[in-house]
Amino acid sequence: MFLLANFVNWRCFPTQSRSLRQYQSGKGSLRPTNGHKKVNKMINKYDDGSAPQIKKGGLYSFQPIPAQQVLGKAGEYQAQKLLLCLTSFLGKGSNCVYPSYTTIARSCGMSRNSISAALTVLFEYGFIRIHKFRDGKKSRSKYYIQDACWNTSMMNEIARKQRVPIAVCIDCGVVMDRGGFGISPLGKIHYGCGGSVIFLETKNRA
Repeated sequence: MFLLANFVNWRCFPTQSRSLRQYQSGKGSLRPTNGHKKVNKMINKYDDGSAPQIKKGGLYSFQPIPAQQVLGKAGEYQAQKLLLCLTSFLGKGSNCVYPSYTTIARSCGMSRNSISAALTVLFEYGFIRIHKFRDGKKSRSKYYIQDACWNTSMMNEIARKQRVPIAVCIDCGVVMDRGGFGISPLGKIHYGCGGSVIFLETKNRA
């Protein structure tokens, strides 16, 4: 029965069979039987500069990219994964989340010991604050996601060591990365003191 089925397939679809054999042997690629090569064109819906719109029923949360970069460079991958998990619980107009250890473990596949260690890292880097409270007989925690997760100028010294400084403030002498200054009609301005900022390569040339 098996040989008969293969013979029927080969007789009825000889072109497809040959193409399939060539594809499996690495000597060809699958093509439609009409002989025309299929072209898959990727279309960018946002070529006009517009941003993706979250439609009704969709979910959206702000992902802390600067904090993720810091934790990744420091090799704190469990803390990186936990921060991504915590921010997924953020609601509108609040920086506080309070998932239980069980919920976190189910969401990102971490053990209780790994969660505890990762929370310590996030606290030391200044990315979260932890508030303990009683829920009946149980002790639970609220996690306040800090602005330093998104703004590198607000990071503490531990986190800032993982950033690459590219500019310096002429007035106060603080070196910073791109998150430490903004662009104004007067030039680059330090968010900290309001002083003028120049790139480090410019200062070195001078």
